[in-house]
This record gives sequence, C-alpha cells and structure tokens, in this order.
Amino acid sequence: IDADMAKKVQFYMTAYLRSLVSKADKNKVYDRLGWHDDYKTFVLAHAIYHRDGSVVAHDASKSVQTALREGVVSAGTLEGWVHGMKFYGGDKNYHNRTFLLGAFASPLLHMTGHKGVLMAASGETGRGKTTMLEACASVWGHPERLVVYGGPQGATVNAMYYMMGVSHSLPILWDETTERETQDMKEFLLAIPQGKGKIRLNKASEHDGKLATWEAIVMSSANTDDVSRILAVGKDSDPQLMRMVGVEFEEIDTSTEAKIAADKFKRAMREHYGHAGAIFIRYVTEHYLTVKRRVEQVMEEIDREMQATSP
Repeated sequence: IDADMAKKVQFYMTAYLRSLVSKADKNKVYDRLGWHDDYKTFVLAHAIYHRDGSVVAHDASKSVQTALREGVVSAGTLEGWVHGMKFYGGDKNYHNRTFLLGAFASPLLHMTGHKGVLMAASGETGRGKTTMLEACASVWGHPERLVVYGGPQGATVNAMYYMMGVSHSLPILWDETTERETQDMKEFLLAIPQGKGKIRLNKASEHDGKLATWEAIVMSSANTDDVSRILAVGKDSDPQLMRMVGVEFEEIDTSTEAKIAADKFKRAMREHYGHAGAIFIRYVTEHYLTVKRRVEQVMEEIDREMQATSP
C-alpha cells in the first residue's frame, strides 16, 4: 500500500471511529456531569467534549437535570455575556473577579491534586455577594437555578453532597449560609476536600453501591464571617480552616450611577448565560495536557513566591 492510500485509510478509520463514538455518546446515559474517561471526556447537560476536539450532542438523564434544576442551559449570546461582565472591571472589584475566575477554575482543580476547596464570601448585606454567585452560575448556565439557597430551609447537607456528585467538576454555589448550624458547616468543610459524600443506604439499610464524588470548587456567601463562627466551636476547628479560602466583601459604591450600572448588569446576565463555560471546557479538553502542565508550573511559581515549606 502506498503512502497516499495509507493516508486515505487513516482518514477513513478516524472518521469511522468518530462516528462510533458519536453514536455511543448519544445512547449512553451519564449519571453525572464533568470529567469522564480518565479526563479525556467532559460532559455537560447538552454536549460531550472529547480530547480529539469532537463535540457530540447529548441530553443528560432526567435525574441529573432535576438535581441541577435544569440549570445547565444557555440563552442569549456570548458577546452579550462578555459585555455585561465588564461591570466587574476596575480596581475595586478584585473580590468579585476572584470568584468569577474560580467558576472557570473548578474543572481544573483536580490538576492541583486536590478534590475540593471552599471559597467563602463574607460581609454585610448589600455587598453584592449573591449577585456575584449568580454571575459565577452564568458561566455554566442559568444564573438563578444553579445557585442553591444555604439557609436552614434550603438544601440539606446530604442534598448538597448529592448535587456535588451530580455536577462533579462544575462549581457549587451556596448562598446565604449565615443561619446554617455551625456543626453542619464543619461537617461540610471536612467533606469538601475529601471529594466524596456519605455512603448511601437503601431501604433495607444496605449499601447501594453509589457514592457521590466530586472534584470542584464550592463557593458560599454569608453575612457573617464563617471562619469566626467555626473557630468559636472548639479547639479541633483548625483542620477545617485549611480547606477554606475566605474573601471579605467590604467596599461598595452606593451612588445612584452605581445602582443604574448594577441593574443593567443584572438584566444582561439574565438574558445572556451558559456560553462561556462550554467554550472554555472545549478548549481545555482538547488541550488537556498543555493546560495541566501550565497549572503545575503556576503551582510551583506560587510555592516559590510564598516560600512554601510543606504540602
């Protein structure tokens, strides 16, 4: 067989294999989103992204859609979303950008060797914490459906474990945890870095073989400092704090013009969402090894800059 024919056969086989993968993806039912197949495949609610650059249309299972309140969807345009996010420009919005970048970084967290971390926004009411969480949600889908209410009447800790297992690699957004029982917060903080929830039992009290796992960044907001609340519980609190990054929301422009700008931003965010995350993860999946090496390089740079001496 000559070189020209060999090349044609190669193209044919590649196209044939992609066709098989496409048919398999359409028929396969995924029980969670995020990374699959040893990080060669990333699943969103309506598309599957492969290392070879191919994208296959896909509909997530009903249980996944229900757990995430059908929030991993898109509307409007990427351009409209980008224009709206300019609201977070300027020197005074560094805390908002920290969380917004974290929304993109969540699928990359496993590259650091960690399973989970909590980013906690604290500050008085009216500092833009909830709006910031909605902005993070808009990276991947609906700005309201993907934000979980964290008060006593909201999702239970067990429900949060389940949702984290379903979203797996996407950021978890937990709003208004101020009135949450401190013990619940401690339990949750301990579980986040472990990357797995409790063993589930069926009605016969037997293990059903299902265990919620995740590799993601959890973002929460509270009107009081969660770190101080947990510190007040007892001497055994320090390990939990190693798994939390606290960000204070203090400065805010209360002028009329600032309110007008914020209202415009909120309208834009509710009209345009769910595009940026899909574009980002398509690039990451296709260039996975390059991105992973860069993450590792940045970690080394940070360790040297901070003169870190222990893992």
